[in-house]
Amino acid sequence: EAGKAALEQRAAEAEAGKAAAEQRAAEAEQVAEQRAAQAEAQAEAQVAAQRKHADVQRGALDLLSENRELREKLHRLNGNTVFNVALLNALQPGEAKIKRLDGCTVEVPAAASVYGQATKQRSNFAQLKFDQVVGANASQQAVYEAIMAFVQSYLDGHGVSILVNGRTGTGKTYAMLGPKGPQEPSTIGFMQRALQQIFEDVERRRSLGETIVVTLTGIEIYNDNVRDLLRNRAEPGSKPYITTCKEHKLKNVEEMEVVGSEQAIDVCVNALRS
Repeated sequence: EAGKAALEQRAAEAEAGKAAAEQRAAEAEQVAEQRAAQAEAQAEAQVAAQRKHADVQRGALDLLSENRELREKLHRLNGNTVFNVALLNALQPGEAKIKRLDGCTVEVPAAASVYGQATKQRSNFAQLKFDQVVGANASQQAVYEAIMAFVQSYLDGHGVSILVNGRTGTGKTYAMLGPKGPQEPSTIGFMQRALQQIFEDVERRRSLGETIVVTLTGIEIYNDNVRDLLRNRAEPGSKPYITTCKEHKLKNVEEMEVVGSEQAIDVCVNALRS
């Protein structure tokens, strides 16, 4: 009897072990199914997110293309544009007063060296009409806003030149580069602001899948002498030269690749102050 009872006990324990094993297997299978369902849901969510991202990219590209087409139509309507901006400076002792008559008309001494379309002239004064007039107390950002549309035109593929004219001491360098030494964001010149705008556009296009390389050249033409501002003066090698006046093409010019606005600004500022 004792032996029979022991066999029955072992059989019961084996049956209980089998039941426990089946329970663990069922639980493991349930966990595996849950994990598989979670993985499938995550994969579907990832695919949906990728599709949404692709749709957003396509929408952004379509919007950029549409905006560019609108600017192209406007450019074709306007043709090649010369846009004159007058930047009024604070007067120095002994200087004749320049009077701003309205939004875009100023009255200046007749002998003043300025550009604009003369509208009227009386005695020793002339009235000149500009496309835009920036006051003497205007911020550097206000100066840049007067020309930033042309930077966008450059980004759209058009050739753009921004010329700064004025006698010594009228603020050409300050408007271009800002003050020497450490600068605040509010005091940087329009050259730095243009480079920032260019690289903001570049980074936006890169994020949409475009491959863009930005290079800089720096040329100074003074008294009919051409100097490469990006080349070390002590570095041996032939000087840059103009092939023909008709083509306006320079040969043997240093070209530097830049990866961001900070590097581009450092290169340009150092070159122009050299």
